Amino acid sequence: MSTTFAVILKSGEEHEVARRVGRGVLGCELRFTNEMAELMPDFTPVIPTDNTAQGIYTIGDIRDCIRKQEQAEREASDPPLSDSCIEDKSKIEQYERKSAFVPLADSWHKENDFIEVTEWKNGEGWDIEIYTDTGARHLSLHFTEFEVIKELIELLEGS
Repeated sequence: MSTTFAVILKSGEEHEVARRVGRGVLGCELRFTNEMAELMPDFTPVIPTDNTAQGIYTIGDIRDCIRKQEQAEREASDPPLSDSCIEDKSKIEQYERKSAFVPLADSWHKENDFIEVTEWKNGEGWDIEIYTDTGARHLSLHFTEFEVIKELIELLEGS
């Protein structure tokens, strides 16, 4: 049994983004069939076109399923890691980072374009992800670099 998932375009047309087939470690395998779908935000709705949703309602659900598949495949093919892989477990850090996301909703951008800014763990800069129909871009800026950029833009706008 298989399922094809699609997004609905503004025109009402269904555009295939992923397909699930009955094989793989978990009994099924889900893969993106469209490179652009991999750039879409997690909240983008998807619909099953030839079967039931089976728990897949968004691009994020597809990503989660693919991650679970990949983890199951790694566990099935790799022996468990021994304690010697990590010499000092006390050095492992876990933390949460602040992040802000906004869709780009102007006449220059497409429906699923967005920017996401994530603050560095140490608070000294930002990782900036820009997703548009022309591709994905990543910037990583220290706060001093950001200040210089702001000054240069102010100088240009004042000319």
